[in-house]
Amino acid sequence: FKVNQAIKHVDLSQNQISDAAAMALADGFKVNQAINHVVLSQNKMSNAAAMALADGFKVNRAIESVSLWSNDIGVGGTVAMLEAFKVNQTIKCVRLGGIGNAAVVALSEALHLDQTIEIVDLAKENNLSNAAVVALSEAFKVNQLIKEVRVRSTKIGDAGAVALSEAFKVNRTIEKVFLWDNKIGDAAAVALSEAFKVNQAIKHVDLGRNNIGNAGALALSEAFKVNRTMETVGLGANKIGSAGAVAL
Repeated sequence: FKVNQAIKHVDLSQNQISDAAAMALADGFKVNQAINHVVLSQNKMSNAAAMALADGFKVNRAIESVSLWSNDIGVGGTVAMLEAFKVNQTIKCVRLGGIGNAAVVALSEALHLDQTIEIVDLAKENNLSNAAVVALSEAFKVNQLIKEVRVRSTKIGDAGAVALSEAFKVNRTIEKVFLWDNKIGDAAAVALSEAFKVNQAIKHVDLGRNNIGNAGALALSEAFKVNRTMETVGLGANKIGSAGAVAL
């Protein structure tokens, strides 16, 4: 990567990259100013690797997307990344799932002031606490730059989805919402429906693989009568029966 300046996309996901190897990659990112997309998800990197990569991202001003979900990165590594994002004004997409609740709260606090990140992906953040979801919700209320929110396979349940729905009532820049596989039921679907009635900016919603039944489908159908901007709705692998399908 130090020699070849033509490479723009680097994907080393699902490997066995150690901290030492990640540090070597970070040195490469400092030199190569052409790389704009980095995927290092599902490796074995810890806080030390994240800190080294963060130093690389501070120098490299070409990178636009960083994917580090499903590693062993905790609060220390996340905070280092957030500091790098403050310096680097080109990173627009951040995928940091699997970092833990405390790190998610730290990310949320950073999003209050961030002026570059447009996509936030916390995929496979297992058992995300209500406190962490509320912190994200508060960030989304303030941040008017984020366009895409992905909180998938996090088990936020109805309480977490309800908290996010409050943010969607206020935020007018988010266009895509992915809440796939989160144990969301009818109560959350009702709350989200109320948000969709008010928010005319969201165009894509994926609520697949949850526990939404006929009552939730009915509530969503009422929202879609009011909302005329929604373009894509994902409700696959839920518990919607004939009555819910008819309502939709």
